[in-house]
Amino acid sequence: MIPDALRKLSLENQTAIPDYLQLARSIEHLINTGELKDGQRLPSTTELVQLWGINITRIQRTMNVLVSNGLLQRHPRRGSFVRIKENQPSIGILIGPDLLPEANQFYRLLAAGLQAESRNRGLSPRLYSSLAHESPERVRSSEDFKYDLRHRSFSAFALVSMYQAPLLQEDQNSGLNGQKLPSVRYTSPTSSADVHIDYYDFAHTSVTHLAALGCQNIAYFPVSLKSEYQGHLHGFQDALRSAGLKTPHHALIDPEASLASVRRPTVDRSAYENMQKILQNWQRKQFVPDGIVISDDIEARGIIAAIQTAYTGNKVPPRLIVLSSMNSELFYPLPATRYSVCVGDIAKAMLERLTLRMHGKSTSKEPERIKGILTEDFR
Repeated sequence: MIPDALRKLSLENQTAIPDYLQLARSIEHLINTGELKDGQRLPSTTELVQLWGINITRIQRTMNVLVSNGLLQRHPRRGSFVRIKENQPSIGILIGPDLLPEANQFYRLLAAGLQAESRNRGLSPRLYSSLAHESPERVRSSEDFKYDLRHRSFSAFALVSMYQAPLLQEDQNSGLNGQKLPSVRYTSPTSSADVHIDYYDFAHTSVTHLAALGCQNIAYFPVSLKSEYQGHLHGFQDALRSAGLKTPHHALIDPEASLASVRRPTVDRSAYENMQKILQNWQRKQFVPDGIVISDDIEARGIIAAIQTAYTGNKVPPRLIVLSSMNSELFYPLPATRYSVCVGDIAKAMLERLTLRMHGKSTSKEPERIKGILTEDFR
């Protein structure tokens, strides 16, 4: 039997909000107001298709949104049931980057880790992504977030790389009554970061490892040369000094300059073509590195592919170390040691700090730096 509350739902045609989101929001409102009760079984997908006159794919997307928000629970062969968790604080997870492109796989993993860790701590997470760049996805996600600010009571927010979304950052810092809410931030190593990868340890550990293996000429592909990333440059330079090594200026690659030269649809293709130019420059400078440290695991695929092409025959390729934060091992054409950072550790550190703030407890003013470990070479 279809509840009367569901029969009364209607769709607006004069709006940019997709029909499945309209339905998801309407059903959520019915759950929050008690018109749909905890444990109540919803009609089957076929019944809902007939009721609302939209195709089965849109109904399934509606159900997926409600399940991901913790409002429905599916049971095989039994159906979908309303799931109300009393006294479960809601937290918003705001992700700057678009989670779809391959280059943002790290953010997809971190978003999943934050959702899982939130639920482990009795929190109800709601995810909003694509908030840092102008795009149709940003518009939709922003509208979702603003709608939820009006209709839900958030307890806290987790922000991930929200550099270019100042309006949303202003909104998220206020509850419905203008009360400032606790938040936690994962960004580059800036003063506003609560958690970030320990780039100093990555660079220092990598160079120290290569020097111990006998490498004398070490090149470095840092994630950035901007001021907030000076920690990893200090780690690189400190390790060189400790090992009694020097490196020429052209062995430190400026990623902004190299990426500006060639742009291709995929990150690894761009990196491959850029690396060919860098290899030509090294040849002119008569610089032959025997160790290379790379701070981006997707760019590393293109960089290492170019190195493999250049080092044919009896040439011995340089030893390679790659910063890996994917929780899954990418294939590289040559053996590469990984400095592996666990995304789950980042999520746990963020939620630990956020939970303390939600309970009114003080936290360190210094960001938590997440270290990795070196793993063996493999292909």
